[in-house]
Amino acid sequence: MARGSTINVSVLGALDRYVRDKIANGDYESPSDVIAASLKVSKAVEEQEQQFWTSTNEKVAEARWQIANCEVFDGETAMDETIAELSVPAKKRKRKQPK
Repeated sequence: MARGSTINVSVLGALDRYVRDKIANGDYESPSDVIAASLKVSKAVEEQEQQFWTSTNEKVAEARWQIANCEVFDGETAMDETIAELSVPAKKRKRKQPK
């Protein structure tokens, strides 16, 4: 592993045992390797959370725009129509024309 700047970290209790067990099991060579791997995972989780919230906020903004512009439909009615349509044999279904 490449050497970087030095940061001293105290790890106590169960986390200390976890680090030592990872080294004893041969999963990692040093406490620095365990901590570095843990930080990489933590960073990846934070990035995934950020992507989730960015996507969620975009969807909420779009939904608000649709509501403001009366571009909404009743979900229950839409589902009832879809279920009814799927209940009819394929040969008898009328295809909806795209708008």
